[in-house]
Amino acid sequence: MYGRTFKYREVMSVGDSRLSRVYAAGVAAILGGLVLGLSVPPTRYVLDRILPAPGEGPSEKTQRNGFFGMDIYTTTTTGARYASRVAAQGDPGYRATAVLLGVGPEPRAGPRPAPRRGRCPHPVHRAR
Repeated sequence: MYGRTFKYREVMSVGDSRLSRVYAAGVAAILGGLVLGLSVPPTRYVLDRILPAPGEGPSEKTQRNGFFGMDIYTTTTTGARYASRVAAQGDPGYRATAVLLGVGPEPRAGPRPAPRRGRCPHPVHRAR
């Protein structure tokens, strides 16, 4: 489907302040700790008591005030470069899921022809 030259990388920005490396190390340690903790039965038992249960979501206020944004960059085998920004107001796990799932995959599918009258334009644009 993607071919032999397909490469994928996902990163998270932690800014460029003096504390960025500390913040990045903290995020990596917390995520690693959760993976390890959920992999071992005794700590999984404790974490199951602390973490939200399946079906327990954020409050209405948290869902309303949440947001997400991601930038997607790609280079084709011909060297053409494309960039896309997918963002929405609302918790990405609840309110903004349709945007995340519906618009997010479009740039990976490649550019589309110009929209017909009355249709929403595609979010991908050629990088300069």
